[in-house]
Amino acid sequence: MLPKEKRLRDTRDFKRVYSKGSFFSGRLLSINILENRLQISRVGVVITKKISKKAVGRNKLKRKTREAVHALYDSLPTGYDIIVNIKKEAESASVADFQKELAGLFGKVGTNEKNSFKSNKDIPENDLA
Repeated sequence: MLPKEKRLRDTRDFKRVYSKGSFFSGRLLSINILENRLQISRVGVVITKKISKKAVGRNKLKRKTREAVHALYDSLPTGYDIIVNIKKEAESASVADFQKELAGLFGKVGTNEKNSFKSNKDIPENDLA
């Protein structure tokens, strides 16, 4: 688990990231990012009751996601607030799946692109040239 200073915990911070930040989406997860004025990046994990009605299921997914974030935290650029939203497709995913997806999404942090994360197989062949 990340130390307290590296976690997003305040409701105002979450609202600020959602309203002013950029959005990137993957198959299992989506992230909202916004620059902060700190020397560290802070990460928050969110899951809705639509994903799992039972708290046990939601907490299991949050633990897997936090473990993946913890493993990849050092590769993040500093100075960002990041919210990781868990999608329904993540229910059967492993920690390795989360790490792979987060690595791709975290690679988008610091860029000015506001489009969804896509792999080459999602792009038509004539656009790959």
